Amino acid sequence: MSKDVNMPVFRRDPCGITCLFLTYTAIFYADYVIVHWVVIQTMSNSLWGALHVLLFNTLVFMTLMAHVRAVFSDPGIVPLPQSRLDFSDMHAGGEKSDDWTVCARCEMYRPPRAHHCRICQRCIRRMDHHCPWINNCVPGMGMEPEVFPAVSDICWPHVNLCTVPHRVFVDQGLPRMFKGNDDKARKT
Repeated sequence: MSKDVNMPVFRRDPCGITCLFLTYTAIFYADYVIVHWVVIQTMSNSLWGALHVLLFNTLVFMTLMAHVRAVFSDPGIVPLPQSRLDFSDMHAGGEKSDDWTVCARCEMYRPPRAHHCRICQRCIRRMDHHCPWINNCVPGMGMEPEVFPAVSDICWPHVNLCTVPHRVFVDQGLPRMFKGNDDKARKT
């Protein structure tokens, strides 16, 4: 096996780099808006504000680490052989063994269910698709780092559930629909 398989992987694809830039810009902008314009504006004098900032930034950190791990992880690159292989028997109608095929672009044997990625310019084991948002290939069985964004996606609504009602009920008073019929009683 080649040593480059376990090394961090990064593609110099302009579309993928643009998507990475947009992703990190959106995450940092969301962090800025939530912390400075939602939490600090509504809960600056309470301990709840600090707790929400800490919790939200923990979720942002988990999301960033999971994304960075997905960007730089090896999706299952099939290592290139150390020497050129002779495929004359394959072209002459020789038998294939164990469902291994020959990649016409890499000019190497590839294992079953491996596909050539035109962006990565390599064969990937159990490749599902090349994702521009992580600038890397996604294996068919999925990637473990995608668990952390799923957990953070479940936790993101925490900010809305805790900060918006606080702003509505504490800072602006109860909305009219929760006050009851006091206005009708005053008119009579």
